[in-house]
Amino acid sequence: MTEKVTVWHNGKRQCFPLISARTVFSEDKNGIKQKGFFESSVCTVRIPAKSETEFSIGDFVRIGEHTGDANRDTDFKVTKIFSNLRGTAPHYRLVCEV
Repeated sequence: MTEKVTVWHNGKRQCFPLISARTVFSEDKNGIKQKGFFESSVCTVRIPAKSETEFSIGDFVRIGEHTGDANRDTDFKVTKIFSNLRGTAPHYRLVCEV
């Protein structure tokens, strides 16, 4: 079974095969909310691509294959996009935060 990732681009859902996903959870000591510190998480996703694919800052990402709409409260939001379409393993690297 191949791992997948779901990306919502301009409100449209697309599923892609996934090379890798690295998620880091941390406690943000600089962001104080009413009941303690913010918990922040960052996810780096690598998606294979043989040609250009449309991704945008602000797209939503969820690991796995999903149906329905993106959940703004729990899904990762794309903050950086790196295109590496050269070499033996062409891919996009999406850096996302909750």
